[in-house]
Amino acid sequence: MSLWPRFQKYFLRYDDLDFSIDISRMRFADDFFEKMQTRIDKAYVDMRERKRPASEEDFFSMINPPGPVAQAAADSRLTFQH
Repeated sequence: MSLWPRFQKYFLRYDDLDFSIDISRMRFADDFFEKMQTRIDKAYVDMRERKRPASEEDFFSMINPPGPVAQAAADSRLTFQH
C-alpha cells in the first residue's frame, strides 16, 4: 500500500480530545490487526476483568487510598451495585 492510502487508513484524530496519532509509518503488515484481532479482544476482556472489583471493600479501596476517607466510606451506608 502506498503512503497516502496507508496514512488515510491509520491516521486517527479525536477533535473533541484534541488528540491525534499517526501509525502509518510504523512497520507492520497491512493484515497485522486482522491477525491480532483475537489477541486484542482477549486483552480488552482481561483488562475489564482486572478492573472489576470483587467486593464492596475492594471497590472502596480502589477509589480511596487507605486512611480516614476510605474508612468513612466503608463505614457508610453506601451500597455496592454489581
